[in-house]
Amino acid sequence: MIFARKPIDSNTLPAVLKSIAGLSLLRVGRLVHASILVHGFGSDPAHCHALITMYGKCGDLCAARNVFDKMPEREIIAWSAMMGGYGMHGMFNEVFWLFDAMLSSGVWPDGVTFTTVLMACSHGGLVDKGKEYFEMMKERFGLRPSIEHYTCMVDMLGRAGRIDEARDIIERMKMEPDEGVWRALLGACRVHGRFEITVRGEFLRLSAD
Repeated sequence: MIFARKPIDSNTLPAVLKSIAGLSLLRVGRLVHASILVHGFGSDPAHCHALITMYGKCGDLCAARNVFDKMPEREIIAWSAMMGGYGMHGMFNEVFWLFDAMLSSGVWPDGVTFTTVLMACSHGGLVDKGKEYFEMMKERFGLRPSIEHYTCMVDMLGRAGRIDEARDIIERMKMEPDEGVWRALLGACRVHGRFEITVRGEFLRLSAD
């Protein structure tokens, strides 16, 4: 399509970039980026968001940040996409710095933003910071935690070996835990040698194998 010089509308290339991101085809993504510029879509928010996500997933964070920095206005989707790229590649301080910069710019976080930040805390072993963000989400921004946020919290506490605290999070949830929550808890139990645990009145015994 890009090479055949066929007409391209504004809805086509973001979908193409999503597929490229899923396959981590960086070289192809750069060609699509060039096509976006040629067709005059370089300042379009949807194309910028897709480019940031694609470059982030493909590991070219400099290119992602270049697209981000050149945006005339940045919506929450752009901030979350850029934070997601940093978090995916272990650049946790950049995630937190960008979160603060976003607030300073007057943009408020949404549920996706907090999922990204909590995942960074989990993978970075930053339990206290993760707890602060979880409370901030509820108290400062009035966001109701979703199953994804609870999964992040259980995973974060479980990775740190704080199994009882992870169990307590599940006990206090306002919804039924899903497979992801149970997998995070039981995986942590196995890693830390906790083969018996009671959750929501259910006694669970794990095999040591």
